[in-house]
Amino acid sequence: MLIPANNLRNLPNDEPERDRMDMVHQMYKDALGELFLAPISDSPQIILDLGTGTGIWAMECAECVNQKPCTHPTKQPWLTIDSSVPPNCIFEVDDFEEWNLPYKFDLIHGRELDGSISDCEKLCREAFDHLKPGGYFELKSLEHGFFSDDETHKKAIHAHEWQQHIIEGRNKLRKPFCGATICTQGMENAGFVNIKSQKFKLRTSDEDPALKRSRFQ
Repeated sequence: MLIPANNLRNLPNDEPERDRMDMVHQMYKDALGELFLAPISDSPQIILDLGTGTGIWAMECAECVNQKPCTHPTKQPWLTIDSSVPPNCIFEVDDFEEWNLPYKFDLIHGRELDGSISDCEKLCREAFDHLKPGGYFELKSLEHGFFSDDETHKKAIHAHEWQQHIIEGRNKLRKPFCGATICTQGMENAGFVNIKSQKFKLRTSDEDPALKRSRFQ
């Protein structure tokens, strides 16, 4: 599981941010109902999580697949975050935009990587080159913007202005937003086939208990 290195992520790494990332992890689990959607085999040998954040997705995934730990033949140090990490889950601090991995993976997973990617198509090409035949590349990202079922989001003028300023700032940092449309095109250009894009609603508020926990905050 790769953790961004060299401060390449344009967000803090303090306790409130780590709490937010764990909350977003739960939000995705509630929305999707599972850790990943790729139809990989019941016993994948090796999975890579890009920009793993607090590592919660990687650790839960490792507990589910329960495979033996992989080893790294180079001198690149592996980082174990704490004693609760499953033995088949290992972490490396590295730049996932500069791949130097000797493995081929059954599944490469990335979630909430906006702000860490300078070239989405390059990332897709690297993922393609590091997958086993028949392997899967799964990206999850929020489609940045405001939407509604009744078109009332169009009245939120100041919210849209705020969003546009965020987009412009990211572009100046050369870490643009990579929504579903951009990622899909990047996958196609990299050579992926049978690409599927699924959309899920994440509400800003909801009184329905079944949807309340998965709302965006």
